Amino acid sequence: MKKNMILVLIIIFMTSQISAFEFCQNGITGENKLRLISINDMLKDNPQEWKWQPLQKIELETRVENKNDESGTYILEAIFKDANKTIKIAKDSRDLKEEFSLSAYERKSISLEFEINEDEKINNYNLYIKFYKKNEENEECTENSIEKITIEKINLCKNKKVNESKLEITHIRDETKNGKDKWTWAPNNNIGISLNLENRNYSQRNFTTKLIFLNKNNEEISLANNPKDIIKKIELGNGKGNNINFYFKLKSSIKEGIYAIYAKTYDTNNKDICTSLKAEDKSNPTIIKIKKAERKVIITQVKGPRTTKTSSQEQYIATIANLGNKNENKVLAIVYNYRLGIKEKIEIPDLKSGEEENVTFNVSIPKNASNTRYSLSFSTEYEYNEKQDYFRSFSNKIDDISYYITINQGEIPEPKTQKLDEKIRESQDNKKENPTTIITGNAVGVPDKSPNWIILTILIILAIIGIILFFKKPKAIQETKIEPPQVIRRYKAKLSGSVR
Repeated sequence: MKKNMILVLIIIFMTSQISAFEFCQNGITGENKLRLISINDMLKDNPQEWKWQPLQKIELETRVENKNDESGTYILEAIFKDANKTIKIAKDSRDLKEEFSLSAYERKSISLEFEINEDEKINNYNLYIKFYKKNEENEECTENSIEKITIEKINLCKNKKVNESKLEITHIRDETKNGKDKWTWAPNNNIGISLNLENRNYSQRNFTTKLIFLNKNNEEISLANNPKDIIKKIELGNGKGNNINFYFKLKSSIKEGIYAIYAKTYDTNNKDICTSLKAEDKSNPTIIKIKKAERKVIITQVKGPRTTKTSSQEQYIATIANLGNKNENKVLAIVYNYRLGIKEKIEIPDLKSGEEENVTFNVSIPKNASNTRYSLSFSTEYEYNEKQDYFRSFSNKIDDISYYITINQGEIPEPKTQKLDEKIRESQDNKKENPTTIITGNAVGVPDKSPNWIILTILIILAIIGIILFFKKPKAIQETKIEPPQVIRRYKAKLSGSVR
């Protein structure tokens, strides 16, 4: 029984081998002379290995070896099968065959580059590689089936796309950078995308166009910081075309990797009228590469009052993002203005790659600030050296945020003497409103308002008297006659005789 089972397994194995390797004319021969080492999908513009799409450009790299002790000319072919049927998956079948020379005992990598047919069906196919010596296939030939490939189609429209003779997106362009850096972005970048839309058959109407990003699993993801920035509406008449421009900022939390970008346009009032295109165009599909700097921490936004007053306290909320591919054990956030004497620092521990954190700065506006516009500069320091207690790196000026504020005059604190005078005046006003009668001796009346008024009144009266006396003419002085004194003589009489 066991022998029969083993025999059946051997037969099944041999049958599978016969059915698997069937492209060499006389089967596999000369294995000791030729060798297929490896075959790789080089992901030229493909976010997922061995999963392809119509119009996608593919590169297969095959490593081969000549074990002969002499050089020769050899041929490498790629063959695709659907069940028992050989199919032409490439737009140009000549691209699936390459002729080359090999020296004795030489190893070489051979690339086959081709484009998938536009109308290729969604299906799974078997890929075979055939390697043989030119004009001697019967003697030296080997082949291998190494992978199953999948043809996928991304259908963004609810129903089938309308014909290009009616509505078409002709191209999608990266307007962000020039040269080799096109379609290579970094988190928090400002991106510019343009596309051309042609209405070739429909009457004048409104169209909605949206940019769509897919990850390597063809799942739609959000790359734009504000989703509204990647949707535009435009009105087009029959036979009219126009460029549509998109400007948006990438999220700071985007992961490194490869992404596909599509544009989808549909009638705003009838989504059955729909078309789509993968960037850049039909003949040149491409992908987006997101690359992070090794280390980069910046402040991405600031929220707080734009207008304030002197002698006030304000709060500003800053968002700190780690855009690098390294985790930071400590980050320093700074707000600074030399003229206002402001320099506040906040430490943030353990900021991982792709993470964000909000911090709140309490900023004191000085009382002597002039009524004008100032810039608060927000920056960061990172790559902390714990042993030497300092930060090795700091944000570039181009990444720092200058947050402009306007300072108006606030309430000025009043001096104590002024407050005392106000209290005196207030007391006098109260006395006016509520007069009291004071009896002093035999006088009845209202008391004086203040001793100052008495002194002032006396001075005024004296001044008036002085003026009157100054201008009054003096009268003539009458002479007084002094009469000489009258001398009264007194005589003493002597009486003669005697009195008896």
